[in-house]
Order: sequence, then structure tokens, then C-alpha cells
Amino acid sequence: MRVDTMAMMLTMSNVRSGSKVLVVDGMHGLLTAGVLEKLGDKGLIVSFHSTEGPSAAQMTHLNFPQSMIDLVHHISWSKIYKDIDAEKAALRASKEPVVQRHLANHLHNLDVIEQCKTLLAETKFDA
Repeated sequence: MRVDTMAMMLTMSNVRSGSKVLVVDGMHGLLTAGVLEKLGDKGLIVSFHSTEGPSAAQMTHLNFPQSMIDLVHHISWSKIYKDIDAEKAALRASKEPVVQRHLANHLHNLDVIEQCKTLLAETKFDA
């Protein structure tokens, strides 16, 4: 993406400090990082991505403080319609050693997805 295109997108989005923003990011977190820069340390970002894990690498390279990174909630398109409770029950019932070793991490990831879904349902977004 060209620099002037990114600047135009951020300008036209009307994102400012304290905004609540939905971001559909297909650029490995670059757009989300630009929005985060404009938010500063106040606001909320729900960032949709098409990959299995969040594309948050850009934020680590830009040296954002942890307080700013915590404003971003990542969710994959493929996880939006998941039955979270059924998946948690299946994970807990599984006897596979690999699943048992990583059970806490899997459950945490499902909790994050559930929080994002709640944010989507309850938040009036500005941009």
C-alpha cells in the first residue's frame, strides 16, 4: 500500500482519540497499527482478520506501549459464528495429550473470541 493511500484512509475514517473503531485488516496489521496510532491511549479497536492468528506483528515493530496494544481486540472471520460453549465442552472432554497440554491456552482464546462477540453486540462504534 502506498503511503498516501494509507494517509487518506486514516484521514477519511475520522478516527480520533477515544473512538471505538471496527477495522477489517488484510494488510498484516498495518491498518490496525495506523488506527491505533491515531487513537493514542484512549478508545477501542475490534480488528477482523482472515488468518488463524491475529496479525499483530506491526504493533510490536512500532514500539507501542502495552497500554495501547491492550485497546485492540482481534477476531478472525472464521470464529464469529462458532458455538463457543460447545467448543469449550469438547476441549474439556478431549483425552488427546496435545489438547490437554494446551487446554488453558485454547480456553483463553475462546474467551477472547467471546469477549469480542460481546463487544460487537453491545458497542456503538464511531468509525
